Amino acid sequence: MNQKTIIQIILITFLGVLGCSQNDKAEEEDVRINVEDNYISMFPNLVADSLTINVAIHEIETSSKAKNAFDRWVLKPASDAMSINPYSVVELNREVMVDVKANVKAIKIVAVRWMFMDKESTEAKRYLDKTTALILKWARVNIPINHTPIESSITPIYEAYSIIRNHISPSDRETIDKWIRARAAYYKNLNLTGKLLENNWNTIRISLLLNFSQILDDDVFYNYAVDELANHIELNILENGISHDFVDRDAITYHSYNLLFYARALKAIGMYKGKKEALRFYQYENSKKSSIKEAVNFWEPYLIDPTNNVHLEFVDTQWAPDKSSNKYNKPYNPESTVYVLDELMYIEPSCLSYVDAILGVDKYGRNFNFWINLIK
Repeated sequence: MNQKTIIQIILITFLGVLGCSQNDKAEEEDVRINVEDNYISMFPNLVADSLTINVAIHEIETSSKAKNAFDRWVLKPASDAMSINPYSVVELNREVMVDVKANVKAIKIVAVRWMFMDKESTEAKRYLDKTTALILKWARVNIPINHTPIESSITPIYEAYSIIRNHISPSDRETIDKWIRARAAYYKNLNLTGKLLENNWNTIRISLLLNFSQILDDDVFYNYAVDELANHIELNILENGISHDFVDRDAITYHSYNLLFYARALKAIGMYKGKKEALRFYQYENSKKSSIKEAVNFWEPYLIDPTNNVHLEFVDTQWAPDKSSNKYNKPYNPESTVYVLDELMYIEPSCLSYVDAILGVDKYGRNFNFWINLIK
């Protein structure tokens, strides 16, 4: 049963409970269709499915802890973000990362706020128009670069656009879709070689391709991207879940960083094709009997018991600049990579216990991403 069918059943049942006379049926049928179209047109997106949003709304309405957390995570930041000006750069680079990350974070939070609003309200239109204007600035200015880790910094734009795409004007949608298609073609044809083909650079490339296929609802492109994912799992993940990133950099920090983009790839699959398909790729074994799941299992002892599982970072790295890192020859600290668990929570429920072991916080003690990915 797909999301649309479930939503139809919920809405029909709701109207049936209200009861209606024969004369009212035609009018209420029109209302049901309007409400349904308004609601389902947000889905699928890269942030949450319809059932997750329903549970989230219920939590906010019935739990003061959830409401206070949502106010802190979304309402206040989104309100503040409404005053920012459109911003973009032609090419991403390290020098502009502070401004870029602040801008794209604001874009996503305004879109998320809109997702939880009454779409017919004047206030909702303000948030929708603001999100659109901020994304349009990027679509009209920015071009892709071959440095996929830097490129990944604007992922929140794609998440925001996936939420609002079906609610904006045809001309604005055409402009942004054209930008997305150009990026999809660029990263499809990007020729990574050597270690870059085997490590997080390619994991990032594939996660971007899966984001683009979901946004554009492109099955052909999706099939290409998941074939690339399976091929990459073969290359990137070695015996016992050890990644090339760990071997090459001798750092749990990079093993976990690589998992961030597997997590994003799997969520894109789940949002587009369903959780069962995402789990299939999570558990997919390569010829070495390794999988993304095994890579998480390899990481687990360092997360939950760092005292008895000490790893000195970057000691035998194959990349010379690591020797000057402030983490060089120091024990891996799981607090430094909790951000990966925020994303991985979507596919791996153990992340809740990992975060508790590391930080001692409940589901309202992290951030919006962690909370929304925790909801089942």
